[in-house]
Amino acid sequence: MAISGFDRLFSGVGLSEALGRIGGMDLLAQPLADLRSQVSAAGRAASAERTFERGTEAELAGQVAAIAEVARLVEALLVDAVGEVMRRSENAFRDERMTSHFGCRDVSELLQTLTRVDPRTAARLQRAAKAVRPAVSDTTGELLDPPFPSVRHAMLDGVIGVDGILAITAPLQQTAPRVSSTARAGGGRGGC
Repeated sequence: MAISGFDRLFSGVGLSEALGRIGGMDLLAQPLADLRSQVSAAGRAASAERTFERGTEAELAGQVAAIAEVARLVEALLVDAVGEVMRRSENAFRDERMTSHFGCRDVSELLQTLTRVDPRTAARLQRAAKAVRPAVSDTTGELLDPPFPSVRHAMLDGVIGVDGILAITAPLQQTAPRVSSTARAGGGRGGC
């Protein structure tokens, strides 16, 4: 893979420094740095102390469930961020797209560079973001409902991650011409 604009800007630096170099008032820089530090410390401690091997089956099951919930909550942040990357890369003028600013040809390439995922995972993140990303009014700038508001709420609560978003929304999107917007808005909730 060719060296991207991001690699040229941030090669050899850690997450905190890269976020600091981006500039502006990054409201998530410190919380993300703190979260990364806590997760790293927990992982190192669990490995050094052989936590998973030493726990009971009930403890191990609880740990797996808790780790998965944290992963889904972090994934919700990633999906929202991917949605904003997509929005900033939709400009009709190539030079004004976020992807162009980072030296990438499209959102998929930028996501692969930033997240170190393969093209398939980058595409899944984009499909999930498209399903739960709130629209922005062209006239007022106001946030409008996403295509699947109840799925978005479940994502933000850590109930579902990308797999769940796609499992719920993909079939509904395929039937979109035959399904009312009210039914799509309730996607993921039981009942008729």
